[in-house]
Amino acid sequence: MKRLTVLTTLVLIAMLITACGGTSSPTDAELTQTIDARIAQAEGQIEVLAGNLPTPDFDVTAGAATARALAGANVAATSQAVQTRSANETPIVPTDDEIDSGASGATGSNAGSGGSAAGTFGESDGHDTILMGAVTLGTPASGDLVGVFDAHNWTFQGTNGQAVRIRVAPVGQGDFEVVLFGPAGQRLSEVDGGGDGATEQINRTLAANGVFTIRIRAWVVDQYTLTVTNQ
Repeated sequence: MKRLTVLTTLVLIAMLITACGGTSSPTDAELTQTIDARIAQAEGQIEVLAGNLPTPDFDVTAGAATARALAGANVAATSQAVQTRSANETPIVPTDDEIDSGASGATGSNAGSGGSAAGTFGESDGHDTILMGAVTLGTPASGDLVGVFDAHNWTFQGTNGQAVRIRVAPVGQGDFEVVLFGPAGQRLSEVDGGGDGATEQINRTLAANGVFTIRIRAWVVDQYTLTVTNQ
């Protein structure tokens, strides 16, 4: 039994020596060559495995580019539709008669919004308003605007078809803005172009009966004379 074990051991040792290339140990060059061969073999196996991987059904880069192109096309189409609609629409501009009668339903800058009573129109502009009183046609009235955020409102009685001239003349170098409101608060006329020391004038044919409001504001404060006459 011991002989068999010894014999088996000797056979195994002989096999190991043969596998290692004899009784001599491998040199550094031989080890390097073996390692390089194993690396090359591993690289080949990796290439084979990579070649066998399934190809994705969807190209992410191409898909993103397609999505961006579609989004751009939709934006362009929407913009073109808006421009076409705007070009085809005709703006509604009320006539003087419609504004005077209130038939146009004008709002914002085309309608008074400071109140419903005569003489209070225009107060939504944020100015401190003083209702100065009624003006008699042909009789000058005077006022003194002392702050650029002050406003004076004057009223007069007008009739349908009456042609009036409204003049606001500064005493010195005042610069005034003059607005005329109709009986229902419609903004009928506005002048503001004379500059310092210039007289502002509104010529208007009235299209309603009632109390009209003259609103005076100042870019350069000053005393003034207001006159309302028939043309």
